[in-house]
Amino acid sequence: MKLSFISICKNYYGVIFFIFLCLSLFGGFFLNEDASGGGNSSDFYLTLPYVEELKKDIFSVSSKWTVHFPLHYIILSKLSFFAINEQTLRFYFTCISILIPILFYNCAKIKFRKKNSNLLLALASIIFVIPAFRYSAIWANAQNTAFIFFLVSIYFFLKWEKKKINFIDINIAFHLVTFFLSVYSRQYFLFFIFYFLFIYLLRLNWKNNLAIYIAIFTFSLPGFILVLHNNTFISGTGLSFKFYNSFLVNFSIISFYLIPIFFINFFFDKSKFVDIKKNYIYLPIFFLIVFFLAFFFDYNYHLGGGFFLKSSRIILNNNFFFYFTSLLGLFLTYIIVKENIINFITIILIVFCFSGNVIYQKYFEPLFFIFFFLFLKTKYYEIFFLKLKAILVLFTYYSIYLSLSILNNLYKITKTIL
Repeated sequence: MKLSFISICKNYYGVIFFIFLCLSLFGGFFLNEDASGGGNSSDFYLTLPYVEELKKDIFSVSSKWTVHFPLHYIILSKLSFFAINEQTLRFYFTCISILIPILFYNCAKIKFRKKNSNLLLALASIIFVIPAFRYSAIWANAQNTAFIFFLVSIYFFLKWEKKKINFIDINIAFHLVTFFLSVYSRQYFLFFIFYFLFIYLLRLNWKNNLAIYIAIFTFSLPGFILVLHNNTFISGTGLSFKFYNSFLVNFSIISFYLIPIFFINFFFDKSKFVDIKKNYIYLPIFFLIVFFLAFFFDYNYHLGGGFFLKSSRIILNNNFFFYFTSLLGLFLTYIIVKENIINFITIILIVFCFSGNVIYQKYFEPLFFIFFFLFLKTKYYEIFFLKLKAILVLFTYYSIYLSLSILNNLYKITKTIL
């Protein structure tokens, strides 16, 4: 008996959703979509000479073209042997980038193994409309290479964690190897080793932890050699100790991703308002923190700063709305952090990982999406495993964000900020 169209949609809506959004990525490729404001497309062409250099000498380490570790460019140099031109090379990389939502789905299946597979696949498919994922895929950016290796490392870590064993097995070995491959694609991923070390410290004895520390030191040696040979891999990252800037910017950006999640929870489950009411008492404290830091805030909003900072400057020509979103981000983060010590460590790593003279929102994409569902332990993601409508609302939010990013690229709206 043949399945009707309605029954196919009902039984395989996750696959249909995935295929549809996957095709949208290829549509963006053929249209040369770049929602980064042109930054990623120019970066691709600026680093192409480095890819050509690596084809001749795989050990070439230069600061002339990039401040990032070279693994991504080495991979591109190998792919370019099979590409007849730059567009073909980009097409290959776009295809490879599809692994990111696929890997996220497989990680989610391990962590949430009793949840509906269609819902998990639909949730993973939202990554296709996250702007930074799209333009990194379309313009062969190192960020997507790092996320592929990072998600593979999470996959093996979750496999080990689900076994509930208290000793090292092959999964930890694969986890550490692939984790460092992500680091050698984008060095800031190294900060996230502290999350895994904390889990290992809780679960393993000192001998096993010592073995892991030795392995980490061994895998770090190429990095030390690279930095000694070319110190721009550290100095060129723009690290800043102006934590008052990074604190406000990062919590504002985090609020951008938490607002739809809390809205969806409140919309479908009114009982979740209880958490907000319980924590109102802390709002004055958070207000004073933001108010105090605002006196020192001197971030150059022409360079990055996130959606809300740009919006605040464009619409109001001041930072007031931006400060409000920083306060909101701090408050919503606190509600999640209270649930589990793991959440506290995760958020701290995200906030202090990106402390630079320039902080781009793309650093959080799809990083925060991955961390929220795969790292955090919170009741606020449960709604997405129960209702397809919750996923569709989140998809709509990111789709609007993507559309605004594309419009900004076309009309250079943020360039008008005075």
